[in-house]
Amino acid sequence: MNMEKNRLNKIREFAKSHYKDDDLHGWGHIERVMNNAKRIQKHTGGDWSLIQVAVWLHDIGRKKEEQLKMKVENKQPPHHAILSKTISKKFLENLSLEENTIKQINHIILAHSFSIGEKARSVEAKIVSDADKLDAIGAIGIFRASAYQFHNKTGISGMLNHMEEKLMNLDEKMYLDISRKIAKKRILRIKKYREMILEELD
Repeated sequence: MNMEKNRLNKIREFAKSHYKDDDLHGWGHIERVMNNAKRIQKHTGGDWSLIQVAVWLHDIGRKKEEQLKMKVENKQPPHHAILSKTISKKFLENLSLEENTIKQINHIILAHSFSIGEKARSVEAKIVSDADKLDAIGAIGIFRASAYQFHNKTGISGMLNHMEEKLMNLDEKMYLDISRKIAKKRILRIKKYREMILEELD
């Protein structure tokens, strides 16, 4: 996908307006996912413009998801990946992007989250999915998990469970060898941190 700088800038600014200024799921997360994606793409190839656009847009539905949760109690809103795809599609159509390009971006956005069951088919989708998961582990993953558990008031026990049930197994959900290699190093940091918590609780 050859995309001129002006159009890329418009997409970036549009995306940025949908994120909070925080390091959990906000713009800080997007910048880190971009760095992860760049590192992976150097090993795997893939269309960098397509990857950039998808990274910017993959979580823009999170704010809408939170708003819908507050409006309708006891009812699960659409998944943020689905909302991100819907919001992105309309904006990209207004930018007169080719239909096939929009379809590729839609697929990458949906495939970044394994919980909705969309398997990544393209190398770009695999890169973005893996890059997103890499931000959930390692030292930054510990920070994000702590912030999430604090926000949801689940405490240390919730943190320990989250590490064991999800974070320490994320390498198994990676598509690419280079991603798994990076993930294993970061998961070791989580394991060590978890062991220290357990030692101090004993």
